[in-house]
Amino acid sequence: MKTETLRTLGWLLIVALYSLLPLRGQTSLATWTFNDTNLPPSVPTAGSGTLTAVGGTRLELAAGSPADTETQSNHSLAVAGFPAAGKSPGTAGIELRFSPAGQTRLHLGFDWYATGSASRRLRVDAAEDGQTFTTVDSFVIGKDGSFTNDVCFDLSDFAGSPVGGDIVLRIVSDFDSSTNYAAAKSDAKYSPSGKWRFDRIVVTGWPTHWQPEPPAFTLSPVSQTNRPGTTALLQGEVRGHAPFWFQWRHEGTNVPSANQKQLKLSRVRVSQAGLYELIVTNIAGAITSSPVRLSVTSSPPTNPPPPVLVIPARLSTAGDTGALELNFEIPPGRTCSIWGTDNLGEPFQRIATTIQFSPYSDTNRSAYCRFFRVTLP
Repeated sequence: MKTETLRTLGWLLIVALYSLLPLRGQTSLATWTFNDTNLPPSVPTAGSGTLTAVGGTRLELAAGSPADTETQSNHSLAVAGFPAAGKSPGTAGIELRFSPAGQTRLHLGFDWYATGSASRRLRVDAAEDGQTFTTVDSFVIGKDGSFTNDVCFDLSDFAGSPVGGDIVLRIVSDFDSSTNYAAAKSDAKYSPSGKWRFDRIVVTGWPTHWQPEPPAFTLSPVSQTNRPGTTALLQGEVRGHAPFWFQWRHEGTNVPSANQKQLKLSRVRVSQAGLYELIVTNIAGAITSSPVRLSVTSSPPTNPPPPVLVIPARLSTAGDTGALELNFEIPPGRTCSIWGTDNLGEPFQRIATTIQFSPYSDTNRSAYCRFFRVTLP
């Protein structure tokens, strides 16, 4: 295992919509739901592996995640006995052990709950030999007092045949700064009496012969301008092999709990202005959108976009030239402008003005895909 390779896994920390049922091509290696109270927490509900406490913690049963569909006996694993403030980062939590034999890609997923005074940051470490641990990545909880569902880590660098036959994972509390823990509740103080809960812990893999399609954008986010207090909505669409994991970034930093293809900012503030990008990951890889700018200003735009004339239009191909014909009706006595772009993530460019009649023929398109806008001048 190359240490420098593991350090690149930071961008692969994602919040996922995963299921306890295997997806196409996917193998469930070990699952813990903690709903069968006749089983000790160490024994998985399905698959094979072990779960134990590490760093002086103790394990208890508590109420389960609402995302767990088990209605008769829904439990979770509570973890208590964390270190005192400023002591022993990256040591206390739980440890999982399982075999990844025959798998080319691995994912770890779980639901996570933290009480207000518990550490808001967890860290996942992994060891191929059971002793030499390397940090995969960290995750900061977005809310206290309720479950954050479907937290997922990519462990693909650990697939294969490790020393001793097993992978060992540790999910442990970590300093939020260089010297101390930070409480899950923003106005609370960290305390070792705080507790975590875990539910729906799932380790999945994909066999070596499986070749999924990586994600690709079919609709990229676009820049926009909003007034303070309004709702800003950024979104993207992708194709590829589902499931997808989404993460929005603002000025290079992950936006907490922004893990859907749409980013909705209600009552947007000036401090939320800046560059945004969407990272989309699936089991085959990841793609990052081009940065788009969200402007938040109380002043009207200096160059407002032209009003869009909503009229019936039809696009067709003319003859052997490959020209695109845009057919539409112009209001009597008016003229129109034609705008075009090869990518919805880029601004429209004016390509014709004072058009008095239809159809308009575009013979200079530069890409296979073309988008048009018809506006009043």
